[in-house]
Amino acid sequence: MTAHGEAPKPGGMRPRHELQSRPDGPSLALVRAQALLASLAPGGGVTPIAHGVDIVDTTVPVPMLNGLVLTAARHDRVGLDRALAAAAERLPAWSMQVVGHEPTGTERSAAAVRGLRELRFPTMIRPLADLPDEDGIMPSVTFRTVRTPEDRAAFVRALGESFGADASLGEPFVTNAVLAHPGITVYIAVVDGQVAATGITMLDDQGWLGVYSGGTIPAFRRRGLGRALLLHRLTEGRRAGAHTAYLQSSEMGRPLHEAVGFLDGDDDIIYFTH
Repeated sequence: MTAHGEAPKPGGMRPRHELQSRPDGPSLALVRAQALLASLAPGGGVTPIAHGVDIVDTTVPVPMLNGLVLTAARHDRVGLDRALAAAAERLPAWSMQVVGHEPTGTERSAAAVRGLRELRFPTMIRPLADLPDEDGIMPSVTFRTVRTPEDRAAFVRALGESFGADASLGEPFVTNAVLAHPGITVYIAVVDGQVAATGITMLDDQGWLGVYSGGTIPAFRRRGLGRALLLHRLTEGRRAGAHTAYLQSSEMGRPLHEAVGFLDGDDDIIYFTH
């Protein structure tokens, strides 16, 4: 029997920064989630630089989760250069993120001076009104929400093993502040007593469900575990009030995400990174 964990905690994110309170679309929902994670991270945070220009530091060592976030399209070039310099000085892993508009000539020129290359990641979406039945998908797996110190450590180990990273990748996702937040649920999947896969959802107060950190350790891949945990998270998110899920997919993960109904949302975030 599959043991279902608890649903993501209702109530969603509490807006604290302009980034977290802006409406519209999956990419802005992703930016709100990133800003929330930064606000909860010890040593992290969101630093407003100008209207539509913020430095976001989640402390997660992934360039796409930190950096200079541009939600406005008009910038003073000198001010943008200074903001990029501040992000580079403060953040060990970072990117310039253009959200809600095509990169302008000023943005591209400022990025080029710093040797940043352009990467476009489609934000994929899936409405949650209709989902496949979870029952029988993978009866040997147990899903748990992370709460205990043992489960925190197991999540960090499994996420690191899934992505070939050390503990610094997973630790920011299992702090006391993150686990206590009503919109964030951290999952592990257990097979034969071993934590084999990880996942996170972030439900905001506009009904968008962010799907993050889906990883399966190599020994348990190609068994349907990633699909089972993904569907479990979507089902629990819908129960908690989400109307649409969003994620950003790697090339390896894209076939799985398309198979369960995710499509490009025509709402990309354009990253500039080293």
